[in-house]
Amino acid sequence: MLALNRRRLLQSLASTALAGSGISSQSQALYPAKPVRVVVPFSPGGTADVIVRPLTEKLSLLLGQPLLADYTAGAGGTLAAARVAAAAPDGYTLLLASTGGMATGPHVTKVVYDPVNSFSAISQVASSQYVLVVPVNSPINNLAELLQQARAKPGGLSYGTPGVGSLGHLAGELLKSRAGVDIVHVPYKGQSPMNVDLFGGRLDMAIAGLGGTAPAINAGRLRAIAVTGAVRSQSMPKVATMAELGIAGFEASVFWGLCAPAGTPPEIIARLNAAARSLVQMPEVQSYWIGQGQEPVSGTPAQFSALIQREFERWRSVVKAANINE
Repeated sequence: MLALNRRRLLQSLASTALAGSGISSQSQALYPAKPVRVVVPFSPGGTADVIVRPLTEKLSLLLGQPLLADYTAGAGGTLAAARVAAAAPDGYTLLLASTGGMATGPHVTKVVYDPVNSFSAISQVASSQYVLVVPVNSPINNLAELLQQARAKPGGLSYGTPGVGSLGHLAGELLKSRAGVDIVHVPYKGQSPMNVDLFGGRLDMAIAGLGGTAPAINAGRLRAIAVTGAVRSQSMPKVATMAELGIAGFEASVFWGLCAPAGTPPEIIARLNAAARSLVQMPEVQSYWIGQGQEPVSGTPAQFSALIQREFERWRSVVKAANINE
């Protein structure tokens, strides 16, 4: 009888603890029991869809419930991040976390969340680079010639980016700082209008997402000068990195991953992390992402959280030094 009463007491204490957390052991065991919303910090049809479509499709199969893309564009990705930070920590609202909303945007736009402490990191899934390009009829053939012209005529060259505070903008400011050159920044509202001026020869160069620029490079409409990652891109391995070409320590890449609101139960985070890592290992996903200029990446929640922290701190100094603000 004493053993039975002791067992009942322990069961009661366990039930009370779970009730206090707001999530029952049964709901965790059944997770997910309904569709999961993935808040996407961009508009439909853009580069983010290269990540979103296979991610939602394959994770829906792995988790046994639909993952629904909820597009929330604006303010460099910070609007989407703010929505998820304020959502219930039950695993049913996730963020497609990227550099804009988590590492660069908070230094340019005032935000109501902490990129690290307001979220539970799940896993990185991919990384993408930017590429420095010039029009195909440009007299500039390589980075050495570009820097030579920039130094000979300070302020005489212009570079376009998809917008103020974009990673392309920050990569340009980092290049200017590391190489000691003065090149005029010309921001656009997205990559499409920038490409119009770039193809027309009204821009000397641009720093744009590799995924959206690769088709024009492959078609011979643009000349690739350098990629911005720490290593060469698998989708364009013949193009050297900035660091290889003499800009020591240069790196500017976009990370893609999944985050949940802070306080999401660790069992749910572990379930989502396992599914995300399985997704990244799928050959069809890897070949598709590489073909679109993305690099498949996976890891633990702790590794992704550490990456977000590092990138947040790294870009803070670049934004401050360049005095970038909206």
